[in-house]
Amino acid sequence: MKDRGTLSTQDALLEVCLASNEPKSHVDEYSQSTKILDAKYKPAVLKDVTQMCTNFNTEGKKGLLQLLQNYEHLFDGALVELSMEPISLYLIDKGLKTVHARSYCT
Repeated sequence: MKDRGTLSTQDALLEVCLASNEPKSHVDEYSQSTKILDAKYKPAVLKDVTQMCTNFNTEGKKGLLQLLQNYEHLFDGALVELSMEPISLYLIDKGLKTVHARSYCT
């Protein structure tokens, strides 16, 4: 707690205000999770999804549709917490180094 009179100047108040604000990384993280939670979820129409894949031929689209239908419960539009054992990934070549990068544009 500050001593009485230490916040009497405009500069002192501004300093306390700036110090008490959340870091930008926390604000970005919170706004990203808010966007995710506020989104309207609906089941995916798998046939339409496969028809949009222009890089597949007819046989490829049929195969993709069959694969997606095997896991149709994943595309039901529900937002749930995935409960599974943690996964560990190991590099095959000991000389390789891992790289961290965002997989999406902001």
